[in-house]
Amino acid sequence: MKHSVHARGAALLLAVLLVFGLLPVTALADPVVPSNDGDGLMPVTGTDTLDLSGKSLGYSITVYDDGGPDGAYDNGCNGTLVITVRDGLILSFEGSGVTETRSYDYLTFFEGNDTVIGDEKYYGSNMTVPEMVTVGNVLKIRFISDNTDTRSGFALTVTIIDPADVASVTYRFAEEEVTATVNKGETIVLPAFASMFEYPDFTGFNGWESNETIYRAGDSYTVNDNVTFTAIVVDTDILLRDGEGNWYARMPKTGTYDVDLSDKAAGFVFKLYDNGGADGAYSDECAGKLVFTATEGMWFMISGGGNTESIDYDYLTFFEGDDTVIGDDEYGGNPFVLSELSSAGNVLKVRFISDKYFEGYSGYPGFELTVTLVAPALPGDVTGDGVLNISDVTALLDLLANSGEANMAICDLNGDNTLNITDVTALLDLLS
Repeated sequence: MKHSVHARGAALLLAVLLVFGLLPVTALADPVVPSNDGDGLMPVTGTDTLDLSGKSLGYSITVYDDGGPDGAYDNGCNGTLVITVRDGLILSFEGSGVTETRSYDYLTFFEGNDTVIGDEKYYGSNMTVPEMVTVGNVLKIRFISDNTDTRSGFALTVTIIDPADVASVTYRFAEEEVTATVNKGETIVLPAFASMFEYPDFTGFNGWESNETIYRAGDSYTVNDNVTFTAIVVDTDILLRDGEGNWYARMPKTGTYDVDLSDKAAGFVFKLYDNGGADGAYSDECAGKLVFTATEGMWFMISGGGNTESIDYDYLTFFEGDDTVIGDDEYGGNPFVLSELSSAGNVLKVRFISDKYFEGYSGYPGFELTVTLVAPALPGDVTGDGVLNISDVTALLDLLANSGEANMAICDLNGDNTLNITDVTALLDLLS
């Protein structure tokens, strides 16, 4: 290694200074950042070893890229640092840093048997290496960089710990897993689902299951041993409140979910977002549906808009309870505006479709809709003021005279599906 000659020379100089009393003994204490050859740096290439078998429980070091704490790492890095502690102890590690945003420059961590610890690559402009632990007494750290741009690099804290003092907490969704390490006896707060997995199938999820016990996001849990929490969908949590107390729902990526609004009164309003929520982009390959059911006699009013890739590929469709399409077959585009749509009955079905043009998510912000529950129509209340009076007769006559668009549920008082003078007569009978 390029540092080895300097390291031997430095050691010889220190010995000479000590022999002649020119250096206090305290200067030979362990440096704050011991490393492979005294500089606290990863090797640019090849493999260096750091033997900590003589260090005690709780001993901690900081490992930097080859640029050190203040410099940038080199191009063409392909170096590995092997850290070893004595048998019976293990290593915990965590850190952060800045590398190229694409996976050209990255860190990988291994057990002594070359099993990967955590993700295969850690990289990015805001790289975070969460706290992880080894199974055995060896940790291998490898850093790869290509031959283009470099960045300021990283700092990792590595600590010697007792395996009996820690436990793993695993969050599982489908085939994905996120694992964290905590001290035994530590109380954790179960996270929101969306904070653990990017663009999951159902971002309105809010539950975890472990050992046949159901927990919600925000619940406290004391970790005394290794534990796994499996994501579950809690149907009652599809309709949620934001930080200001406003109601909202997010479309599922796939599947059909029922939302019971029978306990909501007329005038109830909520926002409906794509599965990326208010601030995120929707996923590719969406094909989810929500079915909202209100009290018999009520109906829905929908308005809003947004941005999708194209109405031909990514679009919304609205249905009555009997699957009759409400309005147009497709709503979408960049941008699109949805004027007020109304359902005829108390069931509203909403479906969102997106194609697979992008990897993972679309890059488009999606949509924000406002959905309002409307009270049952009062037959004859043409003015919509909730009271039957002579003003409704005047309004009905005006509709007849000007061939205006009428709400037949209100104006067709004789039930013949036609608006004519007999409906006026029927309204006068109601007033008499």
